[in-house]
Amino acid sequence: MDERIIAALIGAAVAGLLAYLREQRMVARRRAEKIRDLQVALSAEIRAYLAVLKLDDPDAFAERMLKRMREHDENGDAFIPFVPREKNDTIFQVIAGDLHMLPQSSVDPVVVYYSQVIAIAALIEDLRSPEYKALSVERRIDLYKSYLSMKSEAIALGEEALLLMQKHLDGGPKAVDDLQNKRDKLPPDASRAKPVSDVSSPASVRSDQ
Repeated sequence: MDERIIAALIGAAVAGLLAYLREQRMVARRRAEKIRDLQVALSAEIRAYLAVLKLDDPDAFAERMLKRMREHDENGDAFIPFVPREKNDTIFQVIAGDLHMLPQSSVDPVVVYYSQVIAIAALIEDLRSPEYKALSVERRIDLYKSYLSMKSEAIALGEEALLLMQKHLDGGPKAVDDLQNKRDKLPPDASRAKPVSDVSSPASVRSDQ
């Protein structure tokens, strides 16, 4: 075969390989940007809800509300706390189809957190129903205490999701692995997650109507 033809074929092959490698780098870069955008968006939604949950002291709020429920029952009239509807998973629902793109270290805590948020929303509907109002005061109190407890748990789950996503955003998989290695060295009863929000007060409900 003519050397010029061979050179042309080699040149074409090299050019094709370089073009393929450039395309793969662009695909990887776009994927990385997408993953970052997803984690930033989810973090913003989680952080916003946690800030609301932390505005009140849950113990004082719960004590005040439960006391009012019991006092009204003793006086022969039922006190039903007003529980506003919540929608704190809008971004999650929009991007749910892309969750598989997230690193496993982020997917698990995000799904667990949003499962809690969805469960809270479902319980709120129960607390707003005529059936709830017809229950005995003790049963109403039990359900309302569950509601407050679920919100407190949502803070811990949200902080864990925020922490792991931020670790991945800042340092990639290595930063997440380093965190897990540190946790593995902690005593079994040591705290596994630390808050990442600037708001430090605990969870509760906003309304005490």
